Amino acid sequence: MAYKTINPYTNEVVKEYSNTTDQELEEALQIGKNLYEKFKTQPVKERGKILHDVAAKIREQADELARACTIDMGKLFTEAQGEVELCAIIADWFADHSEEMLKPEPVETSAHGTAEIQHHATGGF
Repeated sequence: MAYKTINPYTNEVVKEYSNTTDQELEEALQIGKNLYEKFKTQPVKERGKILHDVAAKIREQADELARACTIDMGKLFTEAQGEVELCAIIADWFADHSEEMLKPEPVETSAHGTAEIQHHATGGF
Protein backbone atom coordinates (compact mmCIF):
# COMPACT_ATOMS: atom_id res chain seq x y z
CA MET A 1 0.00 0.00 0.00
CA ALA A 2 1.43 3.37 -1.02
CA TYR A 3 1.45 6.38 1.23
CA LYS A 4 1.00 10.02 0.34
CA THR A 5 2.38 13.37 1.31
CA ILE A 6 -0.57 15.71 1.66
CA ASN A 7 -0.20 19.46 2.06
CA PRO A 8 -2.16 20.07 5.28
CA TYR A 9 -3.00 23.62 4.24
CA THR A 10 -4.52 22.76 0.84
CA ASN A 11 -5.22 19.01 1.24
CA GLU A 12 -3.45 18.58 -2.11
CA VAL A 13 -1.62 15.28 -2.66
CA VAL A 14 1.97 16.40 -3.18
CA LYS A 15 3.51 13.01 -3.87
CA GLU A 16 2.74 9.33 -3.56
CA TYR A 17 5.36 6.84 -2.40
CA SER A 18 5.46 3.08 -2.69
CA ASN A 19 6.45 1.02 0.32
CA THR A 20 10.04 -0.07 0.69
CA THR A 21 10.68 -3.71 -0.14
CA ASP A 22 12.33 -6.01 2.39
CA GLN A 23 15.43 -6.11 0.18
CA GLU A 24 15.63 -2.31 -0.07
CA LEU A 25 15.27 -2.06 3.70
CA GLU A 26 18.01 -4.64 4.30
CA GLU A 27 20.32 -2.80 1.88
CA ALA A 28 19.70 0.53 3.63
CA LEU A 29 20.33 -1.03 7.04
CA GLN A 30 23.56 -2.59 5.78
CA ILE A 31 24.75 0.77 4.43
CA GLY A 32 24.01 2.33 7.82
CA LYS A 33 25.85 -0.46 9.64
CA ASN A 34 28.88 -0.10 7.35
CA LEU A 35 29.00 3.66 7.93
CA TYR A 36 28.66 3.15 11.67
CA GLU A 37 31.58 0.71 11.66
CA LYS A 38 33.65 3.23 9.69
CA PHE A 39 32.82 6.30 11.75
CA LYS A 40 32.87 4.82 15.26
CA THR A 41 36.65 4.56 15.14
CA GLN A 42 37.18 8.12 13.90
CA PRO A 43 38.35 10.63 16.49
CA VAL A 44 35.57 12.82 17.85
CA LYS A 45 37.26 15.89 16.36
CA GLU A 46 37.01 14.34 12.87
CA ARG A 47 33.35 13.49 13.39
CA GLY A 48 32.85 17.08 14.51
CA LYS A 49 34.20 18.29 11.17
CA ILE A 50 31.60 16.12 9.45
CA LEU A 51 28.86 17.68 11.59
CA HIS A 52 30.08 21.15 10.59
CA ASP A 53 29.83 20.00 6.97
CA VAL A 54 26.27 18.80 7.63
CA ALA A 55 25.39 22.21 9.10
CA ALA A 56 26.89 23.97 6.08
CA LYS A 57 24.92 21.73 3.69
CA ILE A 58 21.71 22.42 5.62
CA ARG A 59 22.33 26.16 5.30
CA GLU A 60 23.21 25.79 1.62
CA GLN A 61 19.86 24.08 0.98
CA ALA A 62 17.90 26.06 3.57
CA ASP A 63 15.21 27.44 1.26
CA GLU A 64 14.58 24.05 -0.34
CA LEU A 65 14.33 22.39 3.08
CA ALA A 66 12.06 25.15 4.38
CA ARG A 67 9.78 24.75 1.35
CA ALA A 68 9.55 21.02 2.10
CA CYS A 69 8.56 21.81 5.71
CA THR A 70 5.95 24.25 4.45
CA ILE A 71 4.44 21.74 2.03
CA ASP A 72 4.70 18.67 4.27
CA MET A 73 3.73 20.25 7.59
CA GLY A 74 1.80 23.37 6.66
CA LYS A 75 4.30 25.63 8.42
CA LEU A 76 4.66 29.26 7.49
CA PHE A 77 7.77 29.67 5.36
CA THR A 78 9.46 31.98 7.88
CA GLU A 79 8.80 29.45 10.67
CA ALA A 80 10.18 26.66 8.49
CA GLN A 81 13.31 28.73 7.79
CA GLY A 82 13.80 29.12 11.54
CA GLU A 83 13.40 25.38 12.08
CA VAL A 84 15.94 24.59 9.35
CA GLU A 85 18.44 27.04 10.84
CA LEU A 86 17.88 25.49 14.27
CA CYS A 87 18.91 22.10 12.82
CA ALA A 88 22.13 23.65 11.51
CA ILE A 89 22.78 25.34 14.87
CA ILE A 90 22.32 22.01 16.69
CA ALA A 91 24.74 20.25 14.32
CA ASP A 92 27.32 23.00 14.85
CA TRP A 93 26.80 22.90 18.63
CA PHE A 94 27.44 19.17 18.85
CA ALA A 95 30.43 19.54 16.53
CA ASP A 96 31.89 22.16 18.86
CA HIS A 97 31.06 20.46 22.19
CA SER A 98 31.20 16.70 21.60
CA GLU A 99 34.92 16.37 22.26
CA GLU A 100 34.49 17.85 25.74
CA MET A 101 31.25 15.96 26.40
CA LEU A 102 32.73 12.60 25.40
CA LYS A 103 36.11 12.79 27.10
CA PRO A 104 36.73 10.08 29.71
CA GLU A 105 35.49 10.95 33.21
CA PRO A 106 37.55 9.81 36.21
CA VAL A 107 35.60 7.96 38.89
CA GLU A 108 36.61 7.62 42.53
CA THR A 109 36.89 4.02 43.65
CA SER A 110 37.79 2.29 46.87
CA ALA A 111 39.74 -0.33 44.94
CA HIS A 112 43.39 0.12 44.04
CA GLY A 113 44.04 1.72 40.68
CA THR A 114 41.99 4.10 38.62
CA ALA A 115 38.62 3.96 36.93
CA GLU A 116 36.93 6.14 34.37
CA ILE A 117 33.73 6.34 32.41
CA GLN A 118 34.37 6.13 28.67
CA HIS A 119 31.85 7.05 26.00
CA HIS A 120 31.76 4.94 22.85
CA ALA A 121 29.61 5.10 19.75
CA THR A 122 26.74 2.62 19.95
CA GLY A 123 24.75 3.50 16.85
CA GLY A 124 24.06 6.06 14.18
CA PHE A 125 21.32 8.41 13.10
